[in-house]
Amino acid sequence: MTAAPRVAYLLFQSHRKGSYLHDGEISMQAGALRQQGIHVDVYDAVFDGDNAAENARVIALLADKLTAARYDLHVVTRLWDNAVAAQLNEALESRVAARAPLLLLPQNPWPADDIAPFDAIGPGSDAEIVRLLATGGADGARTVPGLIWRGDDGAVVRNPGGLDNDENAVERYRLRPDFRRIAVDPSIQTKSTHLVVYGNPGCPYRRSIREVEAWRGVELDPAATNTKGCSFCNINLSQDYKFVHGIAAHVVEQIQNILDDLPDAELIILLDQDPFPYLPEVFERCAAAGLRPFHLLIQARADLFLKRREKWELSLERARGAGHRCTPFLIGIENFHDPTLEFYNKGVTAQTNIDVLCYLRETAARYPDVIDTRHVSPGFIMWHPWVTFESLRTNVDAIERHGLSEFRSEVALSKIRLYPDIPFYWRAKSDGLFIDEYATVGLDSARRYGYSEEAPYRFAHAEAQVAYTLLSELCRQHEPIHELRLLALILDWIEQRPSELVELQEEALSAPAALVERFMEARAAGVMALRKENRRAGPVAQSVPSAAREVLRTLFGAAWEPRNGEPGAPFVIQRLHSDPARIEVTFGRPGGSPPVFRVTLSPRSGEPHFRHTASWNVAYRAHDSDDAVRRALGDVLSDLLPALETVEADAQRQSALRALLTPAASG
Repeated sequence: MTAAPRVAYLLFQSHRKGSYLHDGEISMQAGALRQQGIHVDVYDAVFDGDNAAENARVIALLADKLTAARYDLHVVTRLWDNAVAAQLNEALESRVAARAPLLLLPQNPWPADDIAPFDAIGPGSDAEIVRLLATGGADGARTVPGLIWRGDDGAVVRNPGGLDNDENAVERYRLRPDFRRIAVDPSIQTKSTHLVVYGNPGCPYRRSIREVEAWRGVELDPAATNTKGCSFCNINLSQDYKFVHGIAAHVVEQIQNILDDLPDAELIILLDQDPFPYLPEVFERCAAAGLRPFHLLIQARADLFLKRREKWELSLERARGAGHRCTPFLIGIENFHDPTLEFYNKGVTAQTNIDVLCYLRETAARYPDVIDTRHVSPGFIMWHPWVTFESLRTNVDAIERHGLSEFRSEVALSKIRLYPDIPFYWRAKSDGLFIDEYATVGLDSARRYGYSEEAPYRFAHAEAQVAYTLLSELCRQHEPIHELRLLALILDWIEQRPSELVELQEEALSAPAALVERFMEARAAGVMALRKENRRAGPVAQSVPSAAREVLRTLFGAAWEPRNGEPGAPFVIQRLHSDPARIEVTFGRPGGSPPVFRVTLSPRSGEPHFRHTASWNVAYRAHDSDDAVRRALGDVLSDLLPALETVEADAQRQSALRALLTPAASG
């Protein structure tokens, strides 16, 4: 009997903080392929931002697992940097004589003649491409219409035609995805959920962008670019809106499949821009079916929470009655500047957005057992290629005044990514705003959040280019920091230098480090005051108890002397911070330099971390990636883990360490 073809989907997360990337499309493809007799595994590889050493370790672990399992095809659907795929290929080729072909299923058509580091580029993202390649044997690549692939002689071949993705298409809500995943490093998990169920396709808001003055006359590809609804969104390109009769029953069936397949499942995202007409029926059917408690996260247009108020509150009542939870999740606030909202073709005003936030707070107060505001994450786009100084000022003020940042972190850094399926791409191209590459990785939003590689661009206005370059670099260097207040500080500095803008813009584009140095010469004290580790709300700094001091010396060796360190040490402990959730030790170079890395101990839990012992999670963050820092961090971690196990074995020393988790024990 012929063995079933073996396929591995490879998911890469660029950071450990969690994201909106549920990759539901892959779960659907995995389910469909398994039903056709193909063995499919989905690997989840979680990177640690720009920590090159740790990311290389994750790639090596993934290569080990792929080598041991021996697949016929490796599949990637999104990458912020193709160098990740090249590094994986290199790791595999050092382990096996012939690695499996690497297929990319891109979000948009492949623009280049060179397909490296991939062996094939799909004509879209469809499970049928994977099936044909996995089952076609040596000639499989020739059978896929529109495939771009590398022949045995190394030449790139472009197959004629293309797949008809609409032919024999099955509605998403009828499919049974397979959400099982293999963690490359089980000790490292992101906080986000990848469990999704599908409601009505498309979006009911379909106003043409041509009704907005700014988009009239912009030349674009109407077959590949969304022109209906929000100008930053592509949902109406891929799916026509349709209200499906009986959709509540389909949603409940999808929820039940998840709960049956995954015993630990709790958080489930409902993808529907307007689920409110049938949402009460969903919870009514769940109660009738006796489904165990779950938490439904709602992704919907923000203004519809107001327009569908009665249905929304009835849904909350029925969720409460059945013991479930239901929370607004990804809701598109997007901006508080009315001209920008019109440019976005959003169909709402800033006042509507303010009213939505007030209403969500009010319902959360009335339904605290149903709504968990920790999961509320309003969509927001502060930055776009033509953003104005006025828009930035308006948004900084409104975000602070109306408390948007209590629901969403990194709102000040939110910058649109440009792809050919949205109108922004074509206008930026027409205006000559595309650049070859970003001057620093901090400017790359795709890399920051783990999305597909974006088209790099500069801002049309010098003030915006200078402001975003400073903001992104300073946030990267001094994280965690109060980003919104930092942006206000930057805008004040820029506003005082109108005659220097051309020079500052040139530095932002070609020498961002020089721009940061110039800014810090004038505003270093202000920046340092905004670092969150200096917040007054935290525990009061005081001397560390002597018993804990000896334990910390055991864990961190010669570097341990609070705020000092042994003479001649290349890196010293600058600060100890503790609260009921963690013990954080900050390392830097002698002489009061900015921190270079942090090591955190927290009670054992499922939160993202690097390694764990029986009682503790160990995590770290590097703020500098040079070789000396990587070596020092590696030395600290390699000594820490066995020392921590030694401390755990001694009840008295373990108790002294745990005592640092009380508010009275920070230094």
